[in-house]
Amino acid sequence: MNAVTGGYLNVHVYQNAISDFIGKADLYLNKGNSGDHRLFNTPGRESIEVDVISLDEFLPLSNVMANFIKVDVQGVECAVLHGARELIQRSENISILIEYSPKHLRLANSSGEEMIGLLKEMGFVIYMKRNNLLIPAVPERLKPYSNKHANLFCTREK
Repeated sequence: MNAVTGGYLNVHVYQNAISDFIGKADLYLNKGNSGDHRLFNTPGRESIEVDVISLDEFLPLSNVMANFIKVDVQGVECAVLHGARELIQRSENISILIEYSPKHLRLANSSGEEMIGLLKEMGFVIYMKRNNLLIPAVPERLKPYSNKHANLFCTREK
């Protein structure tokens, strides 16, 4: 059994960071939290060089579609979305679960407004979880998350 894939035969692991370009970048490591490595300069952190690719380059075939994408990349969510435009456009029934963290987005030279605008431009309706229900993620509901994070569920109306 492969510990990395949990034994699933349809799961493949690639050692790449996902963004909106192809090349190399420094990944700034958080020694105490492996879920908080970052692709933007974070003073005081050790870094390693990693290969970077966009989803459009990784999955370039016009017949390859996705039903679901989970994006939690510590502030570079907009770059991932930009680098997945073609995949998202051709994937009619795609849904996205994406972390909304204005603080991290700002540190990565982006913003919560940019991310929400990009998702809407791509045709998504955006929801957030409240009391075990999905409710529309309108600006006044997102405002309390300016220094926190929330997971947003994005889908296209049918």
